[in-house]
Amino acid sequence: LQQNVLFRHMDKEQLVTVQGAMCLVEKEEADSIIRQGDDGDFFYIIDRGEVNVYITSGENDDATDEQKEEPEQQLVASYGEGDSFGELAIMYNAPRAASCIARTDVRL
Repeated sequence: LQQNVLFRHMDKEQLVTVQGAMCLVEKEEADSIIRQGDDGDFFYIIDRGEVNVYITSGENDDATDEQKEEPEQQLVASYGEGDSFGELAIMYNAPRAASCIARTDVRL
């Protein structure tokens, strides 16, 4: 936790309190962690591994079948040990703005 910018200022007792509110999540390479458009329910901190962040574009619900394109995923960020993600959907009570996929086996 101390590697993460959000928790660097905390003393040991505060870190223990925060850690007590967390739960361990482990995912394998290529597993989906967050899907763009889903409700935000968790905030993640990477303990081990790497995560890629993608934004899907090209979806148009008003288009006819002939006009619809395959959605295109664009890599917009990569995160590693100590990084965090998923906070925006929780802070703003908004749908997930991107999809997060495990680039390697990860421990969150």
